Amino acid sequence: MYISHQAIGFFILFLLFWVFAYVFNHWLKSSQRHRRRTRSATPRRPIDAEPLSKLVGICLGDKAKAERLIAFEQNRNPRLSRLAAIHMAIDAVARDNRR
Repeated sequence: MYISHQAIGFFILFLLFWVFAYVFNHWLKSSQRHRRRTRSATPRRPIDAEPLSKLVGICLGDKAKAERLIAFEQNRNPRLSRLAAIHMAIDAVARDNRR
């Protein structure tokens, strides 16, 4: 059985291309995993910034009213964290608006 030099060359090229694609794909996945880990380690804003801005938006930009609502929720339950009080205030306003 005779195999031409051209067929052997194509086979070697295909094999080299496949190895290159495999190594490149492995490198790409590992670099993406590394980027995800480093990105999540440094948050862009404080944890309670988004709920607080949502509460201020519900209060139509009145920051003093939002702070009063948070203080009211913390007075009702002194063990609440600030973040939990913000969430409770958002829920209370939503509950009041449904009536």
